[in-house]
Amino acid sequence: MLNEKQLKEIRGHLENAKNPIFFFDNDCDGLSSFLILQRFIGHGRGVSLKGLPSLNKTYYKKAEDFNSDYIFVLDRPGVDKEVIELNKKGRNIPIVCIDHHPTDVIPDIAGYYNTKVESDKTESTAYICYNVTKRKEDLWLAVIGCIADWFMPDFFEDFKKNYPELVRGSYKTASDIYYKTELGKIILILNLALKDTTTNAVSLYKFLMNASSPMQILEENSKTKIFLDRYELLNKIVRKNIDKAEESLDKKNKFLFFTYGGDMSLSQDIANELTYKHPEAIIAVGFIKGGHVKFSLRGVNVKSLATLAIQGIDGALIGGHEFSCGTQMSAEDIEKFKENLLNQIRKKD
Repeated sequence: MLNEKQLKEIRGHLENAKNPIFFFDNDCDGLSSFLILQRFIGHGRGVSLKGLPSLNKTYYKKAEDFNSDYIFVLDRPGVDKEVIELNKKGRNIPIVCIDHHPTDVIPDIAGYYNTKVESDKTESTAYICYNVTKRKEDLWLAVIGCIADWFMPDFFEDFKKNYPELVRGSYKTASDIYYKTELGKIILILNLALKDTTTNAVSLYKFLMNASSPMQILEENSKTKIFLDRYELLNKIVRKNIDKAEESLDKKNKFLFFTYGGDMSLSQDIANELTYKHPEAIIAVGFIKGGHVKFSLRGVNVKSLATLAIQGIDGALIGGHEFSCGTQMSAEDIEKFKENLLNQIRKKD
């Protein structure tokens, strides 16, 4: 948890921002974080960082195009050095980063707030943002972001009192809530909606900026039709691939390695559910497109294992948490990576 001084500093940055742009990770934690801050000050544009570990030059140009006076980077650990240098030579827009991912580099920017760096804790970014604003009307957004990141916030009971119908059933953990309740369905609806076209994603942002309850997300009407239809379509693909992936489970080595192709990556959602169903296993779900593969990796110490497994694989990159991370490489190296990762698993045992 950030201390009160740090929370106050973030509030100060928000209150000083007249035309901010919010760059956020393309998932429910990132989306909720953006909405909590945007609704607090009542203005600002949101742009999701799809598949990127940090703010790069291409996205930075959007801040210049929109004549932004502040840049907020949410649920992503950093800012490219090139962007920092470019910004200092140009308009020198204040950049503020709010995050919970591990990182080896602290960028030289106006404000850097990372609970993993500060206290080795991984509270979701939405949790941090809610503690900055403390707007009770946005508590439901904070809970969505937290549960989506499998983090149980200390204000969950307040949510439960307001929306008991969304959390009926038996659960002990945030992941139970994700996969056993209606709140989990809402989270999956939003996660899948974020994978739509930019136009439809922006429509989703605008809808949520004015929403007063999570129940509105489940209501079928002209405003929700696009993302509810999207959910129905993509959820079928997720179910199909989960069924296929489970056929690949190596019970002896507690290892599930699965790759697939198509028009769109749904690896994060597939890998998360497989991890919930098989918590003892190391999970690797890879999406193949254009000669490259991007893996969503899950499991105990998976980042350490995968870091060793990509050694000797040219151009391979890795980032994320110790128990939940991603790596990418040439599709030609899939079998080599699989063999290396399995060897690391065997050594661990």
